[in-house]
Amino acid sequence: VALISISGENFSLNDVQFNQIGCFGSRLDHTSLHKQYDADGDQSIYLPHYSNEGELLIGLSNISAGDSASILFQVAEGSEDPEILPESINWSVLSNNFWKPLGSSQLVSDTTNRFLCSGIIKFVIPAEATVQNTIMPAGMIWLRATISKNSKSCCQLLDILSNAIELKFHDNNNDPSHLDRPLEKNKITKLKESIPAIKSISQPYSSFGGRPVESDNFFHTRVSERLRHKNRCITVWDYERMILEAFPSVHKVKCIPHSAYNPAKNSYCWLSPGNIVIVVVPDLTNKNSVNPFRPRLDSNTISQLNDFVTEHSGMQVNVKVKNPKYQEIEFRFGVRFKRGFEFNFYSEKLNQEIKEYLTPWAFNKDAELEFGGKIHKSTLLNFVEEQEYVDYITDFQMITYIDSESGIIASEVEEATPATPDSILVSKNKHTIFEI
Repeated sequence: VALISISGENFSLNDVQFNQIGCFGSRLDHTSLHKQYDADGDQSIYLPHYSNEGELLIGLSNISAGDSASILFQVAEGSEDPEILPESINWSVLSNNFWKPLGSSQLVSDTTNRFLCSGIIKFVIPAEATVQNTIMPAGMIWLRATISKNSKSCCQLLDILSNAIELKFHDNNNDPSHLDRPLEKNKITKLKESIPAIKSISQPYSSFGGRPVESDNFFHTRVSERLRHKNRCITVWDYERMILEAFPSVHKVKCIPHSAYNPAKNSYCWLSPGNIVIVVVPDLTNKNSVNPFRPRLDSNTISQLNDFVTEHSGMQVNVKVKNPKYQEIEFRFGVRFKRGFEFNFYSEKLNQEIKEYLTPWAFNKDAELEFGGKIHKSTLLNFVEEQEYVDYITDFQMITYIDSESGIIASEVEEATPATPDSILVSKNKHTIFEI
């Protein structure tokens, strides 16, 4: 494709024109237009390029330059991949077919934390914004959010709603038990004192952030712990108790001293004084978890945890909060079922029984998830043999998958133990069971 060079003097002539055709429309291109509108300073005529991995386009009607917009972004919290580092979100507005970045004066506030949680973003539409554009439908102000890479680090969007505000509950001697559960959606339908400028009120989602009144037992526990750690993180015990108190969504914490993350090698060093690694496990009732057998805390809470721990620990201490590693255990064996027990059905049943035995906390909320521990091959062999539909088994193997810098290493062992202090032994989703 040959690019046409047009001098600034004959831009007004219609003999030769260069038009870019994009996803939603086209625009006339010229170096003079780039000098006026292109924020990147590219003075050449070029073909459309799409360098961002993800883009979100929002069209606003009945709004003008200089007005403000308050937009709710409802996301499925926990649907992001917490193992991917969050990327920054860049906002821009469409101005004469060019995207102008929004500055701090136009992006007033953002409570979504890079789309890691539901929140409200408040904009002030800059004077450069235009409604007569050709690369997007005309008649609207267009906003664009872009992410250059790692788009899976953002949560999945459920809804985008304009004219959003956040309300805070004010206690007027209400029944304390109402804080045990969130306020259901569509409960708020009107204002206490009507305002003529507001046509209607809607509450599309339930409330969030409430905590029930503290019981006497929890009060005595919290006060006793506070007298010991004095609201500062010094010992391992201090870190763990303060995190569990401040973050109800965290189920278990393990603080590993003298440990540090090496970003160059993407690995951890377990002999590094002055550094601390904190491994957190979320509440297992998290329904948005990608894999319920390997619960991971969402990136937004991990970010808040890092800030909280840094604020309460010494300035000379480097802290890293992370999700645990899950070291998979697989069993391979041949089996002969007793007469009358069909193989296809009971092999699936046996696979499920093994998973429940190895990871009971995934099926029973009262079972505790534990760091460390051991799994003996002989113990599982005896467990399988004791199933009422099993006649006998052969070629029984236990395989453990260890995550190393070079990749996943599989090895047959008689006794499985966690390879690193931040690892938890879990069952593989599918064990290899073949019929004798």
